[in-house]
Amino acid sequence: MPIAIRNIEQKDFPALWKMDWSPLIKERDSIYLIIAVDQSPVSFIAYDEESPDNWLGILLATRSGNGKSCYINHLLVMPEARGKGVGSALVEKLVEEGRNLGIEKIWFMTAENNRKFYEKLGFKVDYSILDDTIANYVRNVKNAFAMWRSI
Repeated sequence: MPIAIRNIEQKDFPALWKMDWSPLIKERDSIYLIIAVDQSPVSFIAYDEESPDNWLGILLATRSGNGKSCYINHLLVMPEARGKGVGSALVEKLVEEGRNLGIEKIWFMTAENNRKFYEKLGFKVDYSILDDTIANYVRNVKNAFAMWRSI
């Protein structure tokens, strides 16, 4: 299955809304529309090159106000495409495009079961980007890891 990746487009919004985002709570559809319209330079869709309507995964990200960092909101790979390099390809596309846009750091929060995947891509656990109150909340209430990577 050849993987192709392109920037998200406003026309993708209906399909975003229909996707299964579990175990996440399905957020308000306005968030997906905002990302599709405003954050397309750092948000991507991976699809089967031979069947462009067959989405394999999606990475939704937002840039900081100063444009120097980027936060991964969601990385979702369809169950049938997991373990085939789709997630890695999406993250590497963000790294590549991020460099072109002047982004210096990519960061996000994730669960323990995703930690090794991101470490293989060069991310490290580091709460220093967060103030102490939020870092404590992320660690002890959300049981999540703050991870980042310079690019």
